[in-house]
Amino acid sequence: MVAARLALILHAHLPYVRHPDREDLLEEAWLVQALAESYLPLLEALEGWESDRVPYALALSLSPTLVAMLDDPLLRSRVRRRFDGSMAVLDRELASGATDAALVPALEHHRERFRAAAARYRATEGDVVGAFAEVARSGELELFTTAGTHAFLPNLAGLVPAQRAQIGLGLEQHARRFGAPAGGFWLPECGYHEELDPILRELGVRWCVLDAHALAAAVPPPLRGPYAPVLTPHGVAMLARDPESSDAVWSAESGYPGDASYREFHRDLGDERDLRPFLPALGPDGRGWPTGIKVHAVTDRRSEHKRPYDPERAARRAEEHARDFLRGRRERGAELAPRLGAPALFVAPFDAELFGHWWFEGPRFLDAVVRGAAAPSSGVALVTPRQLLATESRMQVVSPSPSSWGAGGHRESWLDPRNAWVVREVRDVAERMTRLARSRALGAGPLEGRALAQAAREALLAMASDWSFILRAETVSSYAEGRLRQHLARFASLAAEIECGTIDDARLAALEREDAVFASLDPGWFA
Repeated sequence: MVAARLALILHAHLPYVRHPDREDLLEEAWLVQALAESYLPLLEALEGWESDRVPYALALSLSPTLVAMLDDPLLRSRVRRRFDGSMAVLDRELASGATDAALVPALEHHRERFRAAAARYRATEGDVVGAFAEVARSGELELFTTAGTHAFLPNLAGLVPAQRAQIGLGLEQHARRFGAPAGGFWLPECGYHEELDPILRELGVRWCVLDAHALAAAVPPPLRGPYAPVLTPHGVAMLARDPESSDAVWSAESGYPGDASYREFHRDLGDERDLRPFLPALGPDGRGWPTGIKVHAVTDRRSEHKRPYDPERAARRAEEHARDFLRGRRERGAELAPRLGAPALFVAPFDAELFGHWWFEGPRFLDAVVRGAAAPSSGVALVTPRQLLATESRMQVVSPSPSSWGAGGHRESWLDPRNAWVVREVRDVAERMTRLARSRALGAGPLEGRALAQAAREALLAMASDWSFILRAETVSSYAEGRLRQHLARFASLAAEIECGTIDDARLAALEREDAVFASLDPGWFA
């Protein structure tokens, strides 16, 4: 008997980072680490479920910027070299004989994982996006998309052309790459405000995910709370994140990832070793370069002393936590059933990078959840949003509250004293880009058309929510601010050249080479 329905929804996204003339930037390692630790292990799990005939249901958003980077021949070649460099580090550590014997199991485990990732990457010939598309043909993996450059859309309130450009471009890029429209749309940072409803409907979006408080404060309140989909006034289905499911998996303090047995994220081998022999693959100086090789356990989160990581112990804990997660959903579903009159829906949306990168054992946990749910006695039925909406005959119409899944639940993370200046700058760029597109797009010659498209790229790249988030978190703030100001300056220069009729062809070509995302971009999205 099914006590609960569980919608596992993953959002895979990285900001666009591509520096043709430099291979030594830390930020380009983000893609390699996410591939090795998250995307390739997820692909491995999906293919394992397929080959083992395990029934599953999973929704996966692949952001347009991530797809562009995964498809980029230059970045693909760099991924391969960085994989080779990480393998060289592990081989050296294990062959040296100087490594603490207690750390050897962790090093061997990492070597096996890197080997598996590198082999899987070679097997796809670098076409990881195509591999996900192949799995999706079974129908149990639902692929969908997000905004073109992952803009936090509430900060574009009142600028309908900019919002349409972000949403429409994301949908267009998905359809072009996968040959089919995306029914679902991931609102970046789950950011919602009422202006989005008609735009989403007009552009063909069928469903989105909101945080729970967006429906808790909806008008009228949903009769079944967050445990069933609802419709907006314009007919877009909204699924509400289940707080209990999210906290169990997401929270480093009260959730599973903080368990003492799991791998410690914040202590990398690159912080402790001189890696200069591996410069071609790992970076400009020997120390401080993240390798993704981490050999200590969480132990006590409040202590600097960390015990050696035990892969087998961590694997057992991941499977125990998977059973606990399913048990929690089944028991909560049984509690809710009498009031709901139907199995409760638990929507569990997460950044895909949580599984593997931030929480190293996450892929093992996810695999155990899916395989456990497949057991007839689990009481939990996995469902994709597409499958869910195909069976929901009646949904309540409500007006969701403006919201996000950021700190405070609204716009605080993107209107902080450390990043509030970005909103003004980006809004100015959006307004100017709209004026350019409306006045020039129809009559533009080839050179001006290229300049308009590149101006639109720079505007879109400046809108990415990632840079503001990094500024607030104060992690790699100098890089984030540099990228923001670079895109803003490049847009301003291109806009002035277009308006004055003095476009510099050579400089334009250089920008097209560096900020090369969305080769077929139509600036008319801003019109």
